[in-house]
Amino acid sequence: MAENNEAASDGAVLEGNVPKPPPGPMDPQKSERHARLAGKMSQKLPAIAEDVRRRFEDLKKKSLKSGG
Repeated sequence: MAENNEAASDGAVLEGNVPKPPPGPMDPQKSERHARLAGKMSQKLPAIAEDVRRRFEDLKKKSLKSGG
């Protein structure tokens, strides 16, 4: 019992500072869901990019009109 107290007083093992185990292989259901979501997002990216481009152009026009 004294050994544990000494280790704690040395700061070697602090409560709540226990290293987490390395992540194991991903759960097959999670990886399948992740792949499905990633596929959906990659399909949406061109539309999102076009929307951002359009908004940027609108802001640029407004800025030029206001003399900025």
